[in-house]
Amino acid sequence: FSSVLRALARTGVAVVAAAGNGGTNHEFYPAAFAVEGGYDLPVTSVGAHNPDGCTVSAYSNTGHWVHAYRCGTAVVSTMPTTFNGSLQSVLHQAGAADPARGSSDPDDYSSGFALWSGTSFAAPAYAGDIAASLFGDGWCEDSDPSTRVEALAKAVATLEDGEA
Repeated sequence: FSSVLRALARTGVAVVAAAGNGGTNHEFYPAAFAVEGGYDLPVTSVGAHNPDGCTVSAYSNTGHWVHAYRCGTAVVSTMPTTFNGSLQSVLHQAGAADPARGSSDPDDYSSGFALWSGTSFAAPAYAGDIAASLFGDGWCEDSDPSTRVEALAKAVATLEDGEA
């Protein structure tokens, strides 16, 4: 697997991997390849932090091999409207003068959206930050691989240096 990541990096592809949701500091692959050398571009492992931006999410893996963190908790994303989970809402009967009251069904996805949590939501947020950085610098996808590698390395280094 490491050889595939090296081949991608040689062509100027940024490799971003989720650090995993085990709540441990044990290395989780492929994200832990981030500490190996010999890549034209660094592999970036991304853990999750809470929406406050200050604390790492309880489930997120951490350790010397995790290079970046992005919000991965309570992320709003799409969900098939036809999915129906097992949880149900709680309904209270209406009185003579009161309307019926009920709690929200946490598995009602009829809006097409749901709340998600995981490092697999933090990693694409980081990849988006890389893309925004590249296009802000006038990066061109038609450039030769060595130019792409150089631009991506600069973007990743800038993002990692700018983190708290």
